[in-house]
Amino acid sequence: MNVQSVLHPRAIISTRAGDGEETIWTGSHPDCFLVGSVMPHGGIVSASYCSELGGHFNDGVHEYHFETVPEQVTEKFTHLNKSKNILVARALKTSSLETTSKTDFFKKTEHEFKATEDMSGSQEYRRRRALTSIEVETAVYTDQLMTSILDTFGATTTEGKIERMLIQWNGVQCEWSKKDQLGYIVKITIKRMIFYTQDPSWYYASTSLGTTLGKFCPGIKDEPPYDHMHMHTGQINTDVTGMAYGSGACQSNLRCAVSAEKLFLNFFIPAHELGHNLGMLHDVDVGCPSPNDGTMGPRATNWSSCSKTQLDTFLRASRAACLFTTNIPSSDVPVDLQSVVLTASLPGMMLTEDEFCELTVKKGWRHRSTPWWTTCNWRSCIDMNYGSPTFGQMVTYPTTPNGKYCDVGKVCSQGQCKNWSETALDVSLFIVVPGGWSSWQDWTPCSRTCGRGVQFRRRLCDNPKPKNSAFCPDGEFQAVLCNTQLCSSDNASVLINQRAGEVCTGLIASGALSAEHYNGSGTTYHYLDYTVCEVRCYTLGNYSATVSDQRYGLMPDGTPCWSTTFASTFSETIGGPWSRGLNTYCMQGYCRVFGCDNTLNTTQTDRCGVCGGTNSTCYIHDVEVLPNVTMGNRTVLESLPNGTFKIMFYFTYSDMKQHYLELYSAAGKPIIASNIAGACSIFDNRLSPLTFAGTKWTYFFNTQFLFAEGPINDTVIIKLFRKSTFATLSVKYGYSSPRPLADTTTTTTTTTTT
Repeated sequence: MNVQSVLHPRAIISTRAGDGEETIWTGSHPDCFLVGSVMPHGGIVSASYCSELGGHFNDGVHEYHFETVPEQVTEKFTHLNKSKNILVARALKTSSLETTSKTDFFKKTEHEFKATEDMSGSQEYRRRRALTSIEVETAVYTDQLMTSILDTFGATTTEGKIERMLIQWNGVQCEWSKKDQLGYIVKITIKRMIFYTQDPSWYYASTSLGTTLGKFCPGIKDEPPYDHMHMHTGQINTDVTGMAYGSGACQSNLRCAVSAEKLFLNFFIPAHELGHNLGMLHDVDVGCPSPNDGTMGPRATNWSSCSKTQLDTFLRASRAACLFTTNIPSSDVPVDLQSVVLTASLPGMMLTEDEFCELTVKKGWRHRSTPWWTTCNWRSCIDMNYGSPTFGQMVTYPTTPNGKYCDVGKVCSQGQCKNWSETALDVSLFIVVPGGWSSWQDWTPCSRTCGRGVQFRRRLCDNPKPKNSAFCPDGEFQAVLCNTQLCSSDNASVLINQRAGEVCTGLIASGALSAEHYNGSGTTYHYLDYTVCEVRCYTLGNYSATVSDQRYGLMPDGTPCWSTTFASTFSETIGGPWSRGLNTYCMQGYCRVFGCDNTLNTTQTDRCGVCGGTNSTCYIHDVEVLPNVTMGNRTVLESLPNGTFKIMFYFTYSDMKQHYLELYSAAGKPIIASNIAGACSIFDNRLSPLTFAGTKWTYFFNTQFLFAEGPINDTVIIKLFRKSTFATLSVKYGYSSPRPLADTTTTTTTTTTT
């Protein structure tokens, strides 16, 4: 493979404050950006390998992105962060570049190509036609606003700024390297970069990019003879997203363009504007409407036959001579990298969803699952920067990275989970690499001083990172509940709303929410999974929050929650004695199960009452019986001896109407009974259980259950009363009884009788 760097090794890179003296960057140029041919497919690749290998290529038929994930993904929490630059790539968008208000991407001038300049019959033209590539010697600028945006996105050093800009220009190079569509390999060589920390006096960043272009071009007309000069502006709300002089390349006062694209992973606007500067018009204006359009139309990728013809026409003009010569002298560029093997991968195959969030929003933002969207439809990012006024707030995107694993042998493609064979990619590209865990990070401090907090540590699924494979098995967190005692102001009955109010009050205090519109109280966002640990803040008066405003933040770690994925047993739903000791609490925005030992796991309490036990310290009795009882009579279900505990009797009343469970003393005295004079007729004592035989008994008439935690200190009798002719069906019950300490054999007795 023959490769060449996108950034020229002697390119001048500097920062400049206004008209003042520029500071030349003396660091070594990152000799890690290249373009070359992929053999034997005849495709073109544009890549970088500064921090990691990544970029774009085509095989003559399809477009691909690839990215090597760093050895260790950036930490999820800022107090654990050890900063590291991460290069990423993003899939091509299919959405339109043009809107009703942003359709003019180039500026027509009297200096545009004229037919009289055609030199197709000349010796010079024949010489040019013998060449297979042209070189666009390029100078790249960022104005003060864009330089500030680079800083905001974490590119605070000159080296970081270079890498961010070259991510975008690598994509431009990839688009312009499609020889089969253009007739030429267009090699873009960046030989100059200037990052303005203060705009020069001759420059003005306007919301009208025509004005910006009109200031930029005259201001740089006396610069060395670069073929194309490109300003990246950070101005917001511009009338169009890009502007260039048509057919202006090589002309000192017209060789320029301006782009207002602020997402560094999107390279479509600079690629489009370069097309205008090299003589291309909009596809729809020259006979190539959709679906025959390309980069010069709404498709934002590939080149139409019209663009190919227009480029060829422009290159016939005498003014295009600069593209066939080297105007900025330098030493040879090529670097022998033939041993480098590029791996064809879609972005979702190589990048985590967390990484996409960091690059599309900001450092410390993470992917968030939601219950409403399919695996390949939409994605949400959440601010997980502790201390940030927007911590826990979310943004939503309607796309999922192509190539994301969605099932065995399947990846996301255009919003659907498709078999590899349905992606139009070579199936041999889908190499399966199971993920492996990193070592554990340090434990965090307890999240609260009272009221139940969480202390946790995390590991990453990046050793190696899974490729075309599911996420690593088992959990990424280890956690334990801490400081579980209630705070003095806590009210257990409304604790969830109290915790939501803490979040809303904090958002008001930080300025993220307005005190004019919110009262500082709140509740859970929704009852569905994921959202039970999100907060909805209540508004004041008639103020109506927008949909995006309603997902305000996350419940504090340790807040109780209810999860549909955690199936409670019948005993747990009625508050019975056979509880497994499992509880669900919010942690990092998700409702998670904590075991009986207060750790993030499913360690359960056994039927002997031992956390993590194996039922070896008691005898377990489980019985299902079909009682033989006539109408108006009673039958004994069980005589429970002294010491019995974890007692529960139950049946479904709707299936066995006019049947009632009853409780008696060893002497036959009715304690809870029906239709007996002087007996305690109880219908529902769940809020105030009856104390008898040393324990509290709970009974509910409509469901027909009777239970007690125990142990009992005397023998008790459990009976069934049949009042009418309704059929008698089975009754289920169970209990535990003590065993000698020396006997540790697990014993469970299950009996079914009729």
